[in-house]
Amino acid sequence: GKTAAFSLPCMDMMDPAPKSKKRPEPKNAENHPRKRGKRGQAQRQGTRRPTAEDGRAPRMLIITPTRELATQISQVCETVAASTGHQVLCVVGTRRQAQEVYSRLSGEGSFHLSTLMTPNHRRAVLETIRQWLKDGLPCRVVSTSLIEAGVDVDFPTVYRAEAGLDSVVQAAGRCNREGKRPADESVVHIFQPDEEYTRHMPHALGRPLAVAHSVTRDRDEWDSEETIRRYFTRLYQAENLDCNSVVKRLEEGGATGSVPFRSVGEKFRIIQDDAHTVFIPRTEDARDMAQRLLRGERSRALMRQAAQESVSVYSGHYEALLARGALDVLDEGIAVLTDMALYSEHTGLKLLASESGLANFV
Repeated sequence: GKTAAFSLPCMDMMDPAPKSKKRPEPKNAENHPRKRGKRGQAQRQGTRRPTAEDGRAPRMLIITPTRELATQISQVCETVAASTGHQVLCVVGTRRQAQEVYSRLSGEGSFHLSTLMTPNHRRAVLETIRQWLKDGLPCRVVSTSLIEAGVDVDFPTVYRAEAGLDSVVQAAGRCNREGKRPADESVVHIFQPDEEYTRHMPHALGRPLAVAHSVTRDRDEWDSEETIRRYFTRLYQAENLDCNSVVKRLEEGGATGSVPFRSVGEKFRIIQDDAHTVFIPRTEDARDMAQRLLRGERSRALMRQAAQESVSVYSGHYEALLARGALDVLDEGIAVLTDMALYSEHTGLKLLASESGLANFV
């Protein structure tokens, strides 16, 4: 109680806020205590320490008479920080919701992740997120489900918009992932989004959610073996996973010795969507690639590199970009974004139309 009494106000004052103006240098810098003594000066010049300007300096100093008390206070502060939301992950169902939730955050330590950001851009943001988590800095992340696909991060608290149980369990895997905190202090909150975000939910997202509701209605443990078994059984029992009869054609072709590879290849799609690829020339290297593409250069190596600086958008979004004159359409199913004001280094490509459908990873 005593530790929380002073740590909570301190953490509240450390809450991320817009950076203040840079602290002015002392008028007489030569006589400033930090500059006195050749030994001290050499030590400071030889080793660069974290500063307030780069966001990595210590923000609270607690002095205790014993090591044991210091350890105890540290443990209490970690628990308090976990419950105050200084490090928290929020996973939502759509890219539009991710951008809108992020827009309501302010100050340092707020991050956004979605497939409207290029793969290279996402990797850079993830690297920063991991460093802030490691340094114990405030870190609030709003992401779509992409963070559930093999992304190794560890948060003390996770919020997940209602979804299929497989998605919920994957999101929970980002809470206390490294097992460094007690289980009762590592909480995953499942919340119901506003209707505006679920009203036009595509079938691929709506059906898993409906099945999750049906199998958990009378159960407290969403992640129990029995609940998961019932979920997948019900999810796939009535679902036609082979609407294009791909398996049937392969079986018939195998029996006759004439497999219709071409027609099967045309019909087979892991993700049924109408996505278009938009190349984003956001870096010097990307701008060089854009020029090569515009000149008509095509190679497997170039297209692989281009994919790392591209995003996928759906028809409504694509048509809105075309109508705005923001795209230079090439062949090979790719267009180059020409209005970089439509791409944010915080949230990626701006949404100009209602988003629908699943994300398509490039």
